[in-house]
Amino acid sequence: MARKPRIQMHLPNLYVGGIERWALSLLHGIPEFDWFLSTPADAPSHPSGLNEFAAFTLIGPGEDPPPVDALVTTWGVLDRGVVPTIAVAHSAFQKYREMMQTVRFDHAVAVAEAARACFLDPAAVDIIYNGVDIPRLKPSEPREAVRARLGLAQDAVVIGYVGRWGYQKNPLAAAIAAAQIPGAVALYIGPTPQDGPLLQEALRLAPCCFVAPEAVGRIGDLYAAMDVAMFASRTEGFGLALAEAWYAKVPVVATPVGVAAEHPDLVYGVPPEPTPLSLKLAVERALAGRGVDLQKARRTVVDRYSAARMVDDWRAYILARIDRARL
Repeated sequence: MARKPRIQMHLPNLYVGGIERWALSLLHGIPEFDWFLSTPADAPSHPSGLNEFAAFTLIGPGEDPPPVDALVTTWGVLDRGVVPTIAVAHSAFQKYREMMQTVRFDHAVAVAEAARACFLDPAAVDIIYNGVDIPRLKPSEPREAVRARLGLAQDAVVIGYVGRWGYQKNPLAAAIAAAQIPGAVALYIGPTPQDGPLLQEALRLAPCCFVAPEAVGRIGDLYAAMDVAMFASRTEGFGLALAEAWYAKVPVVATPVGVAAEHPDLVYGVPPEPTPLSLKLAVERALAGRGVDLQKARRTVVDRYSAARMVDDWRAYILARIDRARL
């Protein structure tokens, strides 16, 4: 019997964001590979993320990995002579671009058109679109029950944000929008303890509901509770949570970044640096249900941005690079 291909995946952290969801989809979706995980020595982690990655072999800091057939890296490169090294761009903010333009790699992949700009030669970069884990998006109970469990009034206007808390993600946009809409609440997953100042600012702006990542059995429950999903990132490589909202048929207010820039007809657009007024008007359009076909949004995810399709594309891509390296 032929030996399984041995692949090392190097991640920036073991948290619960889009990069980790991408990694878990590949790890579970391609079991015919032997996977080894590594992270930087100072990588942050989260208990829920550690729990999900526990089933896979983690190479500890300073520990030499076993010989592998390929290295797939999303944040820096461990230069141990592994061929091929496949660098994957998931983001588009300046620090990430600077890092991706200095690391050594044999092949480059971006998760959407926006992420291609991370590389000095975008034309040489392959695109393998990020993919949504569709089964996770089925709510565990009806909308009314989800809202009751989260302490949300049934008649509240719920403006949700799913994603990391950081400047480039602009999470405060949900609270800023909620402050402009009577009876509105900003619904957040997270934040982490180090995001305390942002949390306090969100609470100052508007009524907020914070849900800890480990308390979310199904991410679909959060989308079921929303009236509008807010993604006002300043930069974005893909925007996995945005595609999740599309599949859940939640109206999306978004800036023209990441995959939203490729489908302007599927979002209620706001400027790259939205004002309170532009957020208010976009949310009002979304609540009125004018201009965006939510069924089309879901079909787009099923046809183009499913985890199943992404896994198939990545399997073929890695095997082709391994074969080429052996020639």
